[in-house]
Amino acid sequence: MPTHAEFAKHMGISRPRVTEMVGMGILPKGGTLDEWRIAAYQHATATKAGWATASGDLEAEKTRLTKAQADKTELEVAALEGKLIPFEDYERELGDLVMSARAKLLALPGKLAMAAMGAASIQEAELAAKKLIYEALNELAAGAGDDDGHDQAEPDPEPAPTRPARARSTRRKKGG
Repeated sequence: MPTHAEFAKHMGISRPRVTEMVGMGILPKGGTLDEWRIAAYQHATATKAGWATASGDLEAEKTRLTKAQADKTELEVAALEGKLIPFEDYERELGDLVMSARAKLLALPGKLAMAAMGAASIQEAELAAKKLIYEALNELAAGAGDDDGHDQAEPDPEPAPTRPARARSTRRKKGG
């Protein structure tokens, strides 16, 4: 049995590569110089021809390739069925939706202030605020196409119960 250093020198490769080839099972452990030469030649020929892989497991590579081909075919079929959209289209639509939402949210404070000023009670102001918020949400839903089967947002017909205002204490703090 040759040493790793002898075989490396004989084949013109590094000693660590010989150790690696023995560890991978390419070169038989305890083999003769001729057995190692034949094994190294067979491995080199098979690898060059594409018959073997770095791991040496041809069956695993065939399985991986078959899965990749099946995944690719599934994506192609989904695209043909219209279930996939180009990323650029998605990115543009999402950007438009975000900008629209931003504009609607930035417009709310002024509208809410006007509604609150004209309200006769807290409940009336709350109802007006809900109405404005739902209008904005419905406009956004309509702008998004609303073809996903979801209903538009509906305002709650009854305002949320409010707590009575707390009476202010007329007692003064000590020391102040």
